[in-house]
Amino acid sequence: MNKIGIVCICIIMIFVLSACSGAANDEDEMLIVVSDPPTEEADTPSTPDDPPADEDDDPPEAPPEATRWGPLAAGFLDLLATRNYYLKYDLTGASIGPDGDVTIKPEDPMTFHCARQDDAYASAASDPFGDYSLIMHVVQKGNKDYYINHTKGVISVNESEKADSSDDKDDTFPVSYMEFIESGVGSVDGVSMPYEDYRRTGWETIFRFYIDGAEVAHFVGILEGEITTVRTNFEVSQDIPSYMFEFPADYPLEDYVPPEKVSR
Repeated sequence: MNKIGIVCICIIMIFVLSACSGAANDEDEMLIVVSDPPTEEADTPSTPDDPPADEDDDPPEAPPEATRWGPLAAGFLDLLATRNYYLKYDLTGASIGPDGDVTIKPEDPMTFHCARQDDAYASAASDPFGDYSLIMHVVQKGNKDYYINHTKGVISVNESEKADSSDDKDDTFPVSYMEFIESGVGSVDGVSMPYEDYRRTGWETIFRFYIDGAEVAHFVGILEGEITTVRTNFEVSQDIPSYMFEFPADYPLEDYVPPEKVSR
């Protein structure tokens, strides 16, 4: 009996130990699950891309550049646009009839000389009543105006912050400010010839160039049907006379005095 009891007790112990071992294994598996869960990538909401910029299939074209000048006066104005030229002309009077015909008044014309040399500009006038020597001679360089008085033999210097000789706005024909308007045919002193009309930016005056062949023959400024200025007998070239920009060595420099401040 004792042997049978001992065997029964051993069998019971084996089952108990097996049960405990199985429970322990289950617990270990549970611990593993808790401490090291299977990694799964979280579903992060995707950020939508920025909406594409509105792109026109056909972007608007830039407006075409304004026609600088017409075909008739193009050669004349092209040369002036090189910024290295010499221009000579007579300033005189004229009248315009109701039909637009122009009559030149050639009495006592004054001859003017203009030149541009890169960023320097010069203008002068010849004495029509004497030996046609230069008078009213002005050279603009940088922000200074040099008034060369050939009668007194002095040079008056005026410095101005507003002056800018690199700009052509003060030239006789400021090509950077000229805009072609239209062309036509007119009469000057009974001679029919084509012309081109221009306007200077910000001005109401019509600038009319009369063309004889391939050359500018006459220029008139017209405001409200009246002639304001007349230039004729043009000579233009890229050969700049040295006297236009040379300062006589024996002319002393002096500060410019405005006319209203000159004692009388």
